[in-house]
Amino acid sequence: MDWNYKAIHGAPVVWSDNLFNEEELGTIHKECVTIREKGLLSKEKTGAAIDKGVQLKKNKGAFFEDIYRGQPPPPTIQIYMDKIHNPNFVSKMEDIHPYFRTLQLNEGTSTLLNYYDTSDYYKSHTDKSFVTILLWFYEEPKAFTGGDFVIEDDLTIECKKGRVLFMPGWLKHEVTPVKMWADYQGQGLGRYSISQFVTAR
Repeated sequence: MDWNYKAIHGAPVVWSDNLFNEEELGTIHKECVTIREKGLLSKEKTGAAIDKGVQLKKNKGAFFEDIYRGQPPPPTIQIYMDKIHNPNFVSKMEDIHPYFRTLQLNEGTSTLLNYYDTSDYYKSHTDKSFVTILLWFYEEPKAFTGGDFVIEDDLTIECKKGRVLFMPGWLKHEVTPVKMWADYQGQGLGRYSISQFVTAR
């Protein structure tokens, strides 16, 4: 497993393109497409998208905790949970940077599925989490540009299928507008992301 690393304001940001293999990504993606096709994503269920009365976010989403109504997620999604919360994996994250020791303090998580179609975005904001973990995916060939991830106006990370990123949630971050070609709009060919927020209850 290969990791990229950059310190932003002294805080660690790490990302990898091979944490999940193609089969795992395909399984996770299929489940998320099914969720979207069932109409379970909405503009109103995408997290704290308003700051001082200003709408920060334009996309659709829903928390897995609401989708599965408090029940354990299906095996298709459990793949994701098991890999990033495996004790051996958490220990390796601590080896990358001591900050990720906070993953061992995990007393609660919430997990948000987001879908971005054309002109969707998320303006600069922070999360209320020790660690925010993101996974991005989409159909290939890629039907859009944009949807990149910008941290503190200092680091831009390209939206790449299967890319996973770990960072402190208090770093300001945003998603640049997604631009889809007209023939592909409204067909579910945009940018999917899973955001997990590691917190203390």
